[in-house]
Amino acid sequence: ARAMWPSFGFSADWREDGYVCAFDDRERGLEAMVQVAIKYAQGAIYAYEPVRDGSDDSARARALIRRTVPAAMGDVVADEVIMVMCDEPKF
Repeated sequence: ARAMWPSFGFSADWREDGYVCAFDDRERGLEAMVQVAIKYAQGAIYAYEPVRDGSDDSARARALIRRTVPAAMGDVVADEVIMVMCDEPKF
């Protein structure tokens, strides 16, 4: 990996710690991470990429596509969502 940092996935009732890894060769990196996920019985991993639709919309320019990439669970978990960065709330 070219870069790696701690990360986590979460929902209302769970949190799962993990890592984000960046690769120069996206396809080879993704293939390697899927193999690691299978080795450790992970159902799926997330893969992120920027939205590249040519839009001038500033929100879409700060958006990522998050793909759920099947590993140990098979294709049933495959999914794709658009995530938009937001400003930190002021409390």
